[in-house]
Amino acid sequence: MITFGGRFLCLLRACLVIITLSSPLSTLNSKNLTDTIPLTFKYNMPVVKALINGQERRFLLDTGSSASILMLGTGDDYALAGDSIEMEDAYGEKQLTGYTQADFRLGSFEGKKNFYFMPYNEVLHGLFDGILGMDYLEYMGVVVKIDVKRGHLILTTDKRLFNREKRKKTTYKRDRTDRLPKLKVKMSPGGKVKNVLFDTGFNEMLELRMEDFSRLMHSRRGEAFRQQLTGTAYGGNQGTALQQRDSVGRTNFRLKEMKALKTKLYDIDAHAEETTDSKLGAAILNHGAVIINARKRKIYFLPAE
Repeated sequence: MITFGGRFLCLLRACLVIITLSSPLSTLNSKNLTDTIPLTFKYNMPVVKALINGQERRFLLDTGSSASILMLGTGDDYALAGDSIEMEDAYGEKQLTGYTQADFRLGSFEGKKNFYFMPYNEVLHGLFDGILGMDYLEYMGVVVKIDVKRGHLILTTDKRLFNREKRKKTTYKRDRTDRLPKLKVKMSPGGKVKNVLFDTGFNEMLELRMEDFSRLMHSRRGEAFRQQLTGTAYGGNQGTALQQRDSVGRTNFRLKEMKALKTKLYDIDAHAEETTDSKLGAAILNHGAVIINARKRKIYFLPAE
């Protein structure tokens, strides 16, 4: 059995400081097209199947990535195109990689799509072959619903399709650099943290960067927050696909109450460690479905009954 500790997916993706390539896609029918696609949710990761140059591949649906990615070593059918690109990871270390444009089809939605190449990772390749980032949702102009309980992903160009569903709306901030969704998370007792990345590529519930964690520890309610600490531990390999690093220390805590996406959750396990962003991860999908309208910067949470 494979287990993943800490930051299983700080990995192949938005830790990279990159300029996302625009890659508009077309659809088979540009007017109010809707499709429902099977979705698996293993180890708290939403994965869908799509076609790349006619060949089926598995993609992690990752709201914490500003770019879409293919792993090297997943087949000889990918022809590297364009110039080499120098990328910088979250630790300031640079390496060369490249990108390609491929025919991409997800359900009934198809077109040309730009993908970055990332180094092959044997463990991750056992779970998926690439990443679909926020660039796909934004440039495609679709509204998506991720429903783990029903095991499907719904994509639609019909902006009114979900109007009748009861939902809690959050309008998120979008970082100017990577255009990723940033939320506010409230913790009781303890306070709140702003600019928390909504990151379905992170397979736990909540991770705080040390700056945010320290601020809570030294706040007016710091003593109440400290009473929730459960100890220290060491996470798995911290790093990105460009650079794997040794395991790192982390401080674990258990929140009595957390409010995120306009919804209260109770008895939440979380942790803090050295990282670039505080993150609300894909584990929240166990508690309900989400609807994302990337162009309008809105997320709707539908709590499970």
